[in-house]
Amino acid sequence: MSRSPRKHVSGLIRRRFCSGLACATLLWFAACASASNSQKSSSNDSIITRDEIENSHQPTLFDVVRALRPNWLRTAPSAVRSDQETGVSVYLDAQRAGGIDVLRQLPSSAATSLRFYGASEAQSRFGLGNLHGVIQVVSPHG
Repeated sequence: MSRSPRKHVSGLIRRRFCSGLACATLLWFAACASASNSQKSSSNDSIITRDEIENSHQPTLFDVVRALRPNWLRTAPSAVRSDQETGVSVYLDAQRAGGIDVLRQLPSSAATSLRFYGASEAQSRFGLGNLHGVIQVVSPHG
């Protein structure tokens, strides 16, 4: 016995509908999982908030960065070598304060937040000479 053309088309439509429904369901679950993961990680990789600073219970800003975002302290070798190349620069608000050692001298209470700028963003925001990026200390006054 052969199927009637109507039943064949109906079965084909049902299979495609179920297949489409399955894909839509998978996409929905993936979107939910992605949103859930982004909500779980409350921290932005380029910012350390005041709450994070306080909850770290670290004495200096260097210790805060080392504990929460150690990758900020790493310098990548650059193709351009300069006698003035010092590594990651530290800015207190909008003023250049020096290198990483400045963070060792500042208590954790000296900042409302810390922000890391990669090399290209640092050079466009703060000027040339920031080949390894910038850690900006945002003070309560700034």
